[in-house]
Amino acid sequence: MVEVPASEALVIATFAQAIVYGIYLVTLALSLRWLLYDDEGLDLRKRINWFMMSITALVFVLSTTDLANTLVTTICVILRKNRTLVNRVDIVNVRVLKINLSKLLAMR
Repeated sequence: MVEVPASEALVIATFAQAIVYGIYLVTLALSLRWLLYDDEGLDLRKRINWFMMSITALVFVLSTTDLANTLVTTICVILRKNRTLVNRVDIVNVRVLKINLSKLLAMR
């Protein structure tokens, strides 16, 4: 099995997350259109479901914050500005891998 260094794995994971986030932004725009505007045109709805709007905004803020945090972490790891951060990323990757493997084996 080929081992990928943690910094390379982090760059690949960040790139994949950014691609999925871009797809999410398109679906966010479509969902906002259906939440805010009538089905027949671009007139604002008379009654907006504010609960759904607040959940949509919360998911957007959390997703954006997560991507920004991941980007900062990736840049720090690549530039090797914070060696303890690199070690923490390695530890987290190993723990996540162990958890996923244990869940996978439990399913069998």
